[in-house]
Amino acid sequence: MPCYTDDRKWSDQFIPAIKAAIKPILGDSEVAPDEEDKHHNTDLIVLTSERGRIACRVRRLEYLNYSDQFTIRASRPSGARTELQKVVLDGWGDFLFYGFGENGRLEKWTLADLQIFREYMRSQIRVLKLNPDGVAFRVFDWKKFPPEFQVANSI
Repeated sequence: MPCYTDDRKWSDQFIPAIKAAIKPILGDSEVAPDEEDKHHNTDLIVLTSERGRIACRVRRLEYLNYSDQFTIRASRPSGARTELQKVVLDGWGDFLFYGFGENGRLEKWTLADLQIFREYMRSQIRVLKLNPDGVAFRVFDWKKFPPEFQVANSI
């Protein structure tokens, strides 16, 4: 079963590519301290903006067929707080960077506004997907959100 350390090690390989992708949109960013990531759903912090907390999620290329959807971790067998709880219940995060990649390279990505996501979550029914390792994700369809939800993308 993957733990925080395993997940972080895998996702950190994409940090240079993510920083390069968002720089023209949000400006320079730095990797957030582990405590920010663990407690505030923040992988990167934009240095020149008040809305600067960016949650990052990169899925393996084998899931690229699902690029019309995005998932957010809703529970872990350990009971640790998840991204969904941190974003919706605690109000953390300004942007979500969601992409698909392998070996540190991004194939496709979207930058989304988490304030719009929170507003959406107050009024919608979501699908829960349980993985074999006991980690559950909520599945969302990009097209069900208003157009302003997607700030930028690689397409």
